[in-house]
Amino acid sequence: MNVKTTVRKLASYQALQFDFFAPAIYVTRVRKGQPRSAVQKLCVVSFGDEFHLFPSFSRIETMGKLTKEEEVLLSSYSPSTSGKSTLFFYANALIISVAPIYLFYGVHQMEISDSWIVWVISALASTYLLTLASKNQKHLLKHQIITKRGPAVDREINAKYANDKKMSNKEKEERALFRKNEVADAESTYLSIFYTNTLFLSVMLILAFFLLANVAPVFNLLLSIVGSAGLVAFLSTAKN
Repeated sequence: MNVKTTVRKLASYQALQFDFFAPAIYVTRVRKGQPRSAVQKLCVVSFGDEFHLFPSFSRIETMGKLTKEEEVLLSSYSPSTSGKSTLFFYANALIISVAPIYLFYGVHQMEISDSWIVWVISALASTYLLTLASKNQKHLLKHQIITKRGPAVDREINAKYANDKKMSNKEKEERALFRKNEVADAESTYLSIFYTNTLFLSVMLILAFFLLANVAPVFNLLLSIVGSAGLVAFLSTAKN
């Protein structure tokens, strides 16, 4: 559905409420000339250069079911991550958070018996913040990757099923959507981890061994590790 078609369809409604959620707009509407009791919820999702309109939210509320195309489109823009991705993010964040502690142990000669509580606190706090940053970064990257990879995936699917006369255009579009979501999910996961780790380690090293070099080791560790993770998490909330 192109922009003009979407605008014409939306023009037949009177907006009651807009709920902006990432690139999706959840709209509660009532048709002109109808009572306010005839409420229909719509969802407008920007997908690349197109806008997709789902006028079936009244059915969704009663039946709780989505078509495959709707599920893929909505999951593509959802900030939530799968359990596998979340576990992957936590494992990576824990490793990256614990690794700098060894530097403090070796460089600043911190005793384990006196410093283990501070190490645990900094590692747990940093793990949580880096995981949050990775999730946010993945959501931003996924939308960009879907937009950039879309034409290539369409060509791939069209070439793969060019000789399949039994497959309808709708089925090809659904396969293309699934493939776009699959490619974007994998690439955004690894890229988000790379960006998050690189930024965290860079900021941490600058703080620990340059800006806070003369600060007591305990406070240096807390400020450099937790502070760097907090900064990375804050930057990941940027919209662009």
